[in-house]
Amino acid sequence: MLRTAIAVSGLLLSTHLSAATFTVTRLDDPPPNGCLANDCSLREAVIAANATAAADIVQLGNGTHELTRVCVPDTQFCQDIDVTQPLTIRGNGSSLTEIISSIPLNASPLTTDRGHARVIEASSTLSLQNLRLRRGYSVSSNTYGGLGGCLLISQTTSTLSNVVITDCGVLGGASSLSGGGAAISGGSSVWTAVTVSNSRAYQGGGVSVQGTLSGSNVVITGNRASTGGGVGMRAGAVMALGGGSRISTNTAEYAGGVYSAFATELRGERDSLLKIDHNLSESSCGGVTLFDVAPFGMTQNMLLRYLSLDSNVAKTHGGGICTHSAGSLPSGIVSILDSEIVNNSAGRDGGGIMITHTQAQQRTTIERVSLSRNIANRGAAVHASNGTLTMTNVSSHDNDSTTGAIHVLAGSAELTHVSSLDDNLSIDAGGTLRLRASVMSSNCAGNVQDGGFNFARSGSAGCPGTPASSGALALAYDSYGGPYRIVGITSSTSPLREVVPPVLGATDARGWLRQNLHDVGAHEFDGVSP
Repeated sequence: MLRTAIAVSGLLLSTHLSAATFTVTRLDDPPPNGCLANDCSLREAVIAANATAAADIVQLGNGTHELTRVCVPDTQFCQDIDVTQPLTIRGNGSSLTEIISSIPLNASPLTTDRGHARVIEASSTLSLQNLRLRRGYSVSSNTYGGLGGCLLISQTTSTLSNVVITDCGVLGGASSLSGGGAAISGGSSVWTAVTVSNSRAYQGGGVSVQGTLSGSNVVITGNRASTGGGVGMRAGAVMALGGGSRISTNTAEYAGGVYSAFATELRGERDSLLKIDHNLSESSCGGVTLFDVAPFGMTQNMLLRYLSLDSNVAKTHGGGICTHSAGSLPSGIVSILDSEIVNNSAGRDGGGIMITHTQAQQRTTIERVSLSRNIANRGAAVHASNGTLTMTNVSSHDNDSTTGAIHVLAGSAELTHVSSLDDNLSIDAGGTLRLRASVMSSNCAGNVQDGGFNFARSGSAGCPGTPASSGALALAYDSYGGPYRIVGITSSTSPLREVVPPVLGATDARGWLRQNLHDVGAHEFDGVSP
């Protein structure tokens, strides 16, 4: 009785706006009856913090804090930890402090909420620091459609710092079951030094984003899904991760690394590319998939920028990136900018980039991109079917396919300042392709039109422009001081120098400002660093 009286008094005192720190002193999950000085569980501490509008702190000690309480319906007194007021939950390090769920998956008899056993659900501002979340699961959820195996952030802001999320899952066959490790459902979240691993869901095996996720040193690895092994993005989502962030070694039936449906933006930073590498798709799209449908005239522009796609594999189409625009009307513009796409492979088409459109008006823009050592049966660097493709300041190097490294199956393409070096076939145009201010080192096939100021290595059949020997062209593959390696001019006497009429503000593949008369290809010999 004394314990209950003290607990009630503490809760009444905590309704003022001065923030309090609640220190957790036990690792188990007893029936909640107050957070006392020497007798306070994690659940009791969060319940006490929820009783005040102040931004309180819950301090955890070393060890495993285990959630075991079951009840119907789910409340803050059982199941997962519910955060309903601004709160920081702080541990002593992800290797020292962890929170796990030991609630059985079939603990709740309600069919619409069967197996709701995630670790933390927040509907108010949340900060997680220096801890690990593990073994949270959800089979389905009547309210949230099965989001977030270990962590669900719903319509609020959050920050995560030095956090590991692992061994989690959202189980079931519906596409609404997403975010095996964590789900951001509206609002924004900033992550620093966060790892999400070994988790699974139908979509977004590691993370689901339906809001904004930004941060640095974020690693999403070893997750699995039917769609989007590492990340699932939907409905205008934005993901901006720099500072050593990686989406790596994830697996899915479709879209091994990232699946983005109607999302707005996926990007790294100019000086710290977001690395998307060694992801595997059992069918199409090893690294990233962009999917957009415009059945009612609705459009959504989608942007990929500052990415490094490396060694992703698709067993059929699209080793590095897939863009798919469907519907009876033109969708938004897909833009792939300022990125390197290297060492990716596809069993059929599009080793680096696979572009699939259903309408001729649908558009893809590729600017300041380097494509190297990608492999596919057709279009090792880029394979485009239908739609309109624009490529500017693009370097293609040592890509391997039986058709052109750049393969335009149908539709139209406009290529300006594009260089192809050591590709086994530079261009194959089944549609209409116009080439301007570019240099080709291998053969060209199909309908390749001359837009002027082009050069081709002597002996390259079908490529428009002035023939020149390999030595005279003076091309090599290197970084040239930029953020990634490109095909560039190595000599001031190259015939590619100072031959193209200038365009105010034009930049090369590194983002360096072009000078005077512009050089042919993706590299400006005397470019000015930004």
